[in-house]
Amino acid sequence: MRQRLTTPSAADHPGRLAPWRTARSTGPSQLATIAATAAVILQPAILHAQEFQRGDGFYVSWWKVLILLPFVWIWVKGCDFVNTDSQRIGDDIAMPQDVWTPIVVFTFMVLFFVSLLIPNFIGCVAVCAVASLAPVLTYVFMRNAKVNPEIRVLTPKHISEWLKGGGKRGVVERTLPHEQGAPVEFQPIGAGGGEQLIRARGNVPSYLLVKQLVADLIDRAADRAMFDYSAEQVEVRFDVDGVWHPLEPRDRESGDALLESFKLLCGADPKDRRGRQHGEFKCKYKKEKYSGSLTSQGTKTGERVLVAIDYGDKFNTLEEIGMREKLREVASKHIRGSAGMVLISAMPTGGLSTLWTVTMKSTDRFTRDFVCLIDKGKKEPAVENLAVHEYDLAAGQTPDQLIPQILLREPEVLVAPEPPNGETVRMLCHQVNQEHQLSIISVRAKEVSEALLRVLLLKAPPVDFAKAIKCVINVRLVRKLCKDCKMAYEPSPQDLQRLGIPPGRVQYLYTEYQPPPPDSDQKPLPPCETCGGIGYRGRTGLFEVLEVNDAVRQVLAKQPKLELLRQAARQAGCRTLQEEGILLVAKGETSLNELRRVLRG
Repeated sequence: MRQRLTTPSAADHPGRLAPWRTARSTGPSQLATIAATAAVILQPAILHAQEFQRGDGFYVSWWKVLILLPFVWIWVKGCDFVNTDSQRIGDDIAMPQDVWTPIVVFTFMVLFFVSLLIPNFIGCVAVCAVASLAPVLTYVFMRNAKVNPEIRVLTPKHISEWLKGGGKRGVVERTLPHEQGAPVEFQPIGAGGGEQLIRARGNVPSYLLVKQLVADLIDRAADRAMFDYSAEQVEVRFDVDGVWHPLEPRDRESGDALLESFKLLCGADPKDRRGRQHGEFKCKYKKEKYSGSLTSQGTKTGERVLVAIDYGDKFNTLEEIGMREKLREVASKHIRGSAGMVLISAMPTGGLSTLWTVTMKSTDRFTRDFVCLIDKGKKEPAVENLAVHEYDLAAGQTPDQLIPQILLREPEVLVAPEPPNGETVRMLCHQVNQEHQLSIISVRAKEVSEALLRVLLLKAPPVDFAKAIKCVINVRLVRKLCKDCKMAYEPSPQDLQRLGIPPGRVQYLYTEYQPPPPDSDQKPLPPCETCGGIGYRGRTGLFEVLEVNDAVRQVLAKQPKLELLRQAARQAGCRTLQEEGILLVAKGETSLNELRRVLRG
């Protein structure tokens, strides 16, 4: 009879839903049969589990491990050598430390673990040997091909010295010939920089002269060194804080040797003593990095060479450069203003580039779109978030040719250091007067009044310029007295009267160190270590800040004459450089002699 599926009721299995099942029930006899069958099937596995016993361990073959340990030791020593050697000379020979150290480290590690998977122990040893030796020997082979013979390693000479030294590292760790002398480390520049550096080191005595020169420049805080070559000797001068100081002349032989190595270092031709040459270099001295340049030009008597050191940005804010708080408030109001033209001015070597850079850093260039128009032939320090557009003035290009295209991007501020023509100024004035934008320009001038006239001499429209100009800033850099050796003296009433200082306001003024007279019993002090016996260390600024008013604009538009502009600026509340300088003299920051020197310039 055909069976049928039935649905059990909840009564059959109280407390849960009844599952589907067949009509035939599973009885106790069937369950017993299933249990017996399972016991028969699982019995061997259970017996095997009961019979298994763990061994005593020591399954690693220690004698094989001992055979592999020397290769690990070779790898460690090789890594140490490559890391140390590439750190010392890697950059010079285009084999940098951050490339070769990982190569030696990870090549062995990968191959070592791969060798452990090889069933044949001889094959494992062979792979370990290759992994420990091949990367180091590759580095040595490539290194030796790029260095001088006396510093090559694993050569017969080096191995002989190593054995004589009792297994010490010898050549690798000793001071290399070019590492002697002043602790200046030159760094290669560009693709051929390593080769230039190696060639410069070829003549070690000359190379050491170059290192000593750069060290002397930095120790004295000198910006430039001038060498004038004549038939018999070489005149040497250092520019320290804007003042040239003569040094002892060099003999022609040592001067020529120094120049030859320096030209090789900078990529110039040492045989060319007539044409103009220019090269750059980078170095590290006392954990600080510097960049510099060498420029040479033939003269009637021989050759003139100028070596310059770039110390980076010495000033970052208007306060650091020495601008008083009241003047900073006026200047900041306009260089951060929404509209108007600001004019920056200074002497050619009196701080124009410094003031321009500090002014750019003091603007709100991170919240507005600044565009700078600059001549390709001029170098100004890079300023963040300042979009630079270059024009080639030597090729006849002027910034007014770029402005229409730049305006399509709708910049908010246009700045132009030393605009070369009046058309550029006219277009900038149009943006200020018609589009209500901010513009900042610079010119070379001794004072704010002269700066205004310098812009008009470019044939800028007087009316448009007078309407656009809002503020004029002028600076003179003055040397600060050395705090360690400056001397105090009591000024006479006549001196105070000439300076305009009220009696009793200042008890002492200060000057640079003066040695005692020759007939005095007092012995002169040794040169000051801080300033090198110069008496001054560092510079600060004297500022004229003119906030242009209607009276100044009227003179500028109708009668642009220097004396009339001076009178109008004076009436507008602009203090002169002399008045600002007297404040520094009264504070003891500079001397009266230094103030006279700066104002005469």
